[in-house]
Amino acid sequence: MDKACPAWTSWNECRLDMWYAGALILMIIAVPFVLPTLLPLIVAFFWLRHRYITTGREVKRFDATTRSPVYASFSAALKVGPSHLLLCLRFMC
Repeated sequence: MDKACPAWTSWNECRLDMWYAGALILMIIAVPFVLPTLLPLIVAFFWLRHRYITTGREVKRFDATTRSPVYASFSAALKVGPSHLLLCLRFMC
């Protein structure tokens, strides 16, 4: 859990989840043909949520890699390497 969140945040989240669950149960009881439509939507939501979280984690990792000073110096060395090699070969011959 995030240290910056106050302690009551998890309680509010739990309370809201109960409200959503109650609304869904009442909707299914009142209009039963909603259930076959609702189940694929719930599955699609959780699949997309999982994919979004995984992709976001990979993007953050890639961003941290490209911003690191080690990567920057390695990238600069790779750019300079071939020209430095050609310069050395030119003066040796």
